[in-house]
Order: sequence, then structure tokens, then C-alpha cells
Amino acid sequence: MLLTCLTGCPPPAKPPLEPIAMQDAIGIVNANNARITSCLKASGWLNIQFTDDRGRHRYFDLPQSSFHVIAPRHTYLSAKSGLGTEELRLGSNDEDYWFYIKQDDNTYRHGTYAALTGEALTSMPLRSDLVIEALGINSLPGDTYGPEGPVQRIVDEFQQLIFLAYTPDDQGVIRKEYWLDRYEPRLVRRILYRDDLGRVLMDSRLSDHKPAYRDGPHLPGRVLVSWLHNDLKMDFRIRRWEAKPGRGRDHRAFVAPHKSEDPFKDRFRNIIDLDTEAQRNGR
Repeated sequence: MLLTCLTGCPPPAKPPLEPIAMQDAIGIVNANNARITSCLKASGWLNIQFTDDRGRHRYFDLPQSSFHVIAPRHTYLSAKSGLGTEELRLGSNDEDYWFYIKQDDNTYRHGTYAALTGEALTSMPLRSDLVIEALGINSLPGDTYGPEGPVQRIVDEFQQLIFLAYTPDDQGVIRKEYWLDRYEPRLVRRILYRDDLGRVLMDSRLSDHKPAYRDGPHLPGRVLVSWLHNDLKMDFRIRRWEAKPGRGRDHRAFVAPHKSEDPFKDRFRNIIDLDTEAQRNGR
């Protein structure tokens, strides 16, 4: 037994760091995200599955995927198969969001945030602006005081910040949770969004944080996300992060295809305007 431990026992795990004040913990996260000064590009392997609006289970395994992002809403995802066929494309800007699926008879869905409805959320398999939330690259609220300020809880290796909201009848509910790592570099490891009943709407788990590039922020190497509304699960294994300073918010990648001269729209066989559908249904 002694010989086994001398030769094969792993070293004892390092204890987590001591908790710190909420303001300091939030400051570390926000200082890291403040180092994001341009468009980011993540390249890697995307696995995504969900139940569509017809009740069909969809599964995609896409090893050639790239995601461009300028927080809070400018996104562009192109996800390709191992043979280089583009199976999914989605994007958003301050006004529009859109989603294309090749296997769904080249269907293209689009809508505007101004007219966003619960029905549109159900019809849209994935909104890419929500992927930004799942990545943990948005800054956390710096004001920790007041009725909506976070409550702190220490659990195992996490320092949890729990943000509250209030229903119209002044019932307090948990709206968001940010689980900060108690190991260096003390960044967000898990994000939970909840509804008024306390059910988890989104659960994002972030791991393998590393410096993205020289003098850049620490960013996750793997993102595991689940959304309640359509049983969506996404696993993005990121091989590489890059800064793309030449791609601003006016870059063509962030323009909705149906509003541009992008020849990509020639592929569309079905175009679904989610705003028009909501109006037709009286929503």
C-alpha cells in the first residue's frame, strides 16, 4: 500500500482560493472582458442538437465552425461539416437576428428584436446573441447594492453571484446566477438564467480558460450550453481564438442576408419572417 502511494498516488488537490468581496470578484471578471477591444473569432468543433418547431429531433456534428462576435449583439456563425458543406448559419446585429438550416429544405428564419415574441423564440432554434450571453464575455453589473443587486453564496470551488428580479406583484425571484471560479484566473465558470418559477432556462458551463492571444483576455476553450425551450444542447470545443480588429459592426458578416446583396441568399427555398407570423397569429 505504501509502495503504491509512493509510486502512483496523485498529488493532493490544491484547495480553492479564499472568497473575496463581491465588488472585487466582479472587478476581476470585468477587467478581463475589458481586454476585448475588437471583433473576436472562435474556431472549433460544434456539436448541436435540438427539437425543432415540428417536434423533430435535429443533430449536427460540425468540425469546421467559426463564430464572430462583437458584444452585445453582433454575431456571425458559419458551421460546416467535415466535407466543408455549410449546414448552419446564424447571426444578429442590433436590429435583426437570423438562422439558416440546410437540412431543413434550406429554410431561412429572421426577425427583429423590436418585435420579438415568445412564439418567435420557440420557432428559432438558436439566437446567436444568446450565445454571447453563454460565453460569459459581457460585463457584470458593477453596482452590488440595492434590491436587484447580487446575493453571494460560497459553494465548494465556486463563488456564486445570484441576481434577483421582481414580478409585477413584487415577488422576488432569482433571475441570473454567475458562478465564479475560486481558482485562478477567477472567471465565470457557469451561468444560469431562470424563469419566475425558478426553472433553468439556460445553463452554460465554461472551462479551459486560457489567454486568447498576446495581451488578450482569458477565454474558454469549451462551452457547454443547454436551453430549456427546445431541449437545445450545444457543445463548442474551441481550437483557437483570434482578434479581428478590421471587422467592425458595419462588416458585411453582420448584415442580415435578406437585407443585403449577399449571394448566400440564393440558397434559400423557404423564408420565414417571424415578425409577420407573429402578427398573423395575433401575438
